[in-house]
Amino acid sequence: MKKSMATVFLSILFACKIFSQALNFAAEETYIAYYPASSYANIREYNIQHKKECGNLQKDVESLKTKIKSAKYAEEKFQIKNFFSAEESLFKEGKSVNGSYDLLTSEQASLQLAEELFSSVMGTSVKFYVQGEKIQMTFDGTRLSFGTHNCENGYRKGNSVILEWPNRISKMELSFSRKNPATEAIAQLVEEKIQSPEKSEEEIDYLKNAYPELIGIEKKLQDDCDIERLKHLAYYGNLIEEYKEKTGHYPLQNGSEKETYTLIFNGIQKEFSEDTNPNPHDLVSAKDFFAEIEKGLVRKVDQLYDPQYVPTTRPVFYIYMVRKDSYYFAVHLSKYYPFSTRIAANYYKVQVSNKSYPASKIYTIKQLEEDPNFKQAVSKPFANEKYFLERRKKHLREY
Repeated sequence: MKKSMATVFLSILFACKIFSQALNFAAEETYIAYYPASSYANIREYNIQHKKECGNLQKDVESLKTKIKSAKYAEEKFQIKNFFSAEESLFKEGKSVNGSYDLLTSEQASLQLAEELFSSVMGTSVKFYVQGEKIQMTFDGTRLSFGTHNCENGYRKGNSVILEWPNRISKMELSFSRKNPATEAIAQLVEEKIQSPEKSEEEIDYLKNAYPELIGIEKKLQDDCDIERLKHLAYYGNLIEEYKEKTGHYPLQNGSEKETYTLIFNGIQKEFSEDTNPNPHDLVSAKDFFAEIEKGLVRKVDQLYDPQYVPTTRPVFYIYMVRKDSYYFAVHLSKYYPFSTRIAANYYKVQVSNKSYPASKIYTIKQLEEDPNFKQAVSKPFANEKYFLERRKKHLREY
């Protein structure tokens, strides 16, 4: 975004005095853009200068360049707990040196997350509230001046500033400026553009969705459980397609607009497998689901269940859903895979369907089984294979 000081917002209310104490640099103007649905934020600093009373100019600028190249500068400077740098750059525009930092988070969008971001970057405590159809941001506005923003409204109440955005906004942006006394220019030491390596879509997906990771004994157990769950997903996907090939339709398919669900759980998991879907739907028991498949295939089939009996951060049942001419089958995992969708911390979902929606990470079983990442995942050896074979055998004829 080009530097813009022309649009002055509430500038008559504030003196420009506060500046960042992190590292030995201060920016004349800072821009923040937060995209809640994309788990992404962009911070831009304009006219970055070195604080005279701190450190050594040349050494500090070289350190700045090194941190930018490894995408570590923004994390160290702003100390935003739940955001981390993906890409960073430092470049000259005229006599100014500017920085741009692309940040990602693996946390779900929330007012608390927005508070953390804006508080850390602005250097003052920020609070967000939902007021009817508006999102309000309040903070002590002493000493800050504002430029570019996409607020619908902004006003002062005593020393507090209240800014308003429409609810469900896709981007919240704001720039602010401050006077930085006792600084010196760094433009003479920044000749070429400095930037960190560009991340691929796969790398960005990983950074946004893979954290936090399990550790210790829990990780070892859940790594094995995930292998078993993915094997089960392949089993059910192929079983459903075999049923379709023999009968001409999918299990429980009736052409209805209403969704039909089956929660696939064993007797031990039953008490933890409540149907909480608030939308209108028909629920068919796992017993009837297996009976339908066996009737269509004219043979007995193995009944495979999540290897975990009691839920921790994710459900312990599999889900089959059919509506009109489409079906979906989902299992729940403990960690990130390139083909999984993050629901919450240590809770991921993988889905197969008769229709492919790669952007939503929904695949046909054929697509998934041909995916190198899936092949690698299901081919990993168990740390304790005997345990899973015994548990699988115990429930093969549950119904």
